[in-house]
Amino acid sequence: MTPSGACLTNPNLPYIAQQQLTTSVNQMCICDRPLCHIVCTRCGFELTGRLQRVCPVHPKKLALMDLRECGNKMCRSVHLVEVPIAQ
Repeated sequence: MTPSGACLTNPNLPYIAQQQLTTSVNQMCICDRPLCHIVCTRCGFELTGRLQRVCPVHPKKLALMDLRECGNKMCRSVHLVEVPIAQ
């Protein structure tokens, strides 16, 4: 899906410049990141998922399954580290 709107389509820009602008916007979007291994640095709890981060392109979009705090019900720390999964 490509973003659209008045800020991305400018009739004064040539078509190639508009395509480059759209491509650079898509490269900055972090909404569709892959799953990572998440580790709590306080209690050591581990799980697979994504940390909740603000996308620079879509700051109002909220992924409901992204984590803000530790999944351990006794810990609930916000000190989480994302480790890429080796494939």
